[in-house]
Amino acid sequence: MQKIIFILFAIFVGQITAQAQNPMSFSKEEQELVAAVDTFFEYLHRRDTAQLRQTFHPQVSMKSVQYKNGLPVLTETTLPEMLQNIGKLPMTTKIQEKLLGYHVQIDAELATVWTPYQFFINDQLSHCGANAFTLVKTDGKWLIINIIDTRRKNCK
Repeated sequence: MQKIIFILFAIFVGQITAQAQNPMSFSKEEQELVAAVDTFFEYLHRRDTAQLRQTFHPQVSMKSVQYKNGLPVLTETTLPEMLQNIGKLPMTTKIQEKLLGYHVQIDAELATVWTPYQFFINDQLSHCGANAFTLVKTDGKWLIINIIDTRRKNCK
């Protein structure tokens, strides 16, 4: 009987957590932030570097925590480098980053959006991790001023 109660409790808590991360339950401003991040990924997947550039603040910073020989290594990429790398990808190579949720925090014109993800190349899982976006509201529009992500091969 205790097992059944525990399982029902776990399901209930899981549903509450899923609802809390559901963008449809977010406030209008939280939805704007989710839309800004989703727009970034829409342009990334389409490799539309001109539109992708428009999602960034001019002073954007981009970093990644990757792992080499089991140790974390911090790398940094400039916006021109990132756009050039995306533009070099063959159109026959399908890339897709599947976001597994959104965790949004806002204070005035500063916000963060945390998105766990899985990254696929040609429908094969390449790596996973989390993105931490920092956005600033400039002239009424949320722009990405910082992205840092983790890139792990062990995605279990």
